[in-house]
Amino acid sequence: MTRLVIIVVALATVWVALSEAAMQPSAPERLALYGIFGAVTVVTVAVGWILRKFANRLTSITLTIQIIAVSAVLVAALGSVMASPMFLTAHDLRLMFVELGLGVALGLTLALNVAGSVTDDLAQIARTAELVAAGDTSVRTRVYRPDEIGTTARAVDEMVAQLDSAKRQRERDEQGRRDFLAAVGHDLRTPLSSLRAGLEALQDGLVVDEGVMLHRLVGNLGTLERLVDDLSILGRVEAGGIVPVAIDLAELADETVDSLVTVAQANRVELIVQAPARVIVEADPSAVGRLIRNLVDNAIRYAPAGSAILVRVSVGGLGGIVEVADQGPGFDPDFELVAFDRFTTNDPSRSASGSGLGLAIAKSVIDAHHGTIGIGQGPGGIVRFELPAHAG
Repeated sequence: MTRLVIIVVALATVWVALSEAAMQPSAPERLALYGIFGAVTVVTVAVGWILRKFANRLTSITLTIQIIAVSAVLVAALGSVMASPMFLTAHDLRLMFVELGLGVALGLTLALNVAGSVTDDLAQIARTAELVAAGDTSVRTRVYRPDEIGTTARAVDEMVAQLDSAKRQRERDEQGRRDFLAAVGHDLRTPLSSLRAGLEALQDGLVVDEGVMLHRLVGNLGTLERLVDDLSILGRVEAGGIVPVAIDLAELADETVDSLVTVAQANRVELIVQAPARVIVEADPSAVGRLIRNLVDNAIRYAPAGSAILVRVSVGGLGGIVEVADQGPGFDPDFELVAFDRFTTNDPSRSASGSGLGLAIAKSVIDAHHGTIGIGQGPGGIVRFELPAHAG
């Protein structure tokens, strides 16, 4: 309301100045002119206050625009009527009223035309909102205007696009959860079934070579242990349970490889570690240690007998780099594009578990550390990841 008063008073002042310059009125004319401008100013402010107070109660924008148009014409007519004794004859006054009537009619027509465009676009925005509320996130307003209505339409379209993206992501996540449960159920069922069958055979005395059977049972337990460890790491990552601290990546890699020497010897594979004295990075030691173990264990189980597996630790641009390279068949080029997606396998030899979670979990761990991971160029299979350096 204050802004309206300021604008109206400023306009009246400008028009007084223009009238003084153009008409050079006498003292009586000046007094009458000031009275007219003052009265019109007061009426304009009063009409503005009334329209502002009651406009929000109207149920039609078309009616609101028409009332504004008529009010503007009537305010102008008031000023003309008040000034008519100074300039107009009775005949001229009647003609002015006829013209004002035509002006009101034409103003209403123009208001109706403008309001039609506005109401149509607002109706389209409302229909879009109703469809979105009903679950259809593919709709858009298709309202393109440079004014505030266009801005609103663009905001609605952006909101719907975000809702559509979120909806699709939820569908993908839901499908991923179903696939995950099915894959994990399969991976649990297979070694458990083998364990049950082996134990029942031992119990019934049907096993000829108990040593071989026990070796198989231990292998199945190892498979279950790896799967449980993978699920534990994945759960920590998704729950935000990764806690980076300053660790020596070279020492962690060396300790992890030492714990796998017996497994490597059983598979007639040599483990070689190349690392500088210290590579200090910000990382969760248990998560990264499990990641290195998964990669090395995976390489051991499928590297050719008599070959070597190289675990190389170095300093990179981001921080510390670990590269695990074996002399196996490597990765298929097509698989490299989806290697870190869940439930994708190059062949059983390239995943730490049959569900295809090994490299996906590795990527989740590295992403949680804001690092990078990728497949290197062969020969052989190479997986390389980098972790950020310790800030201290």
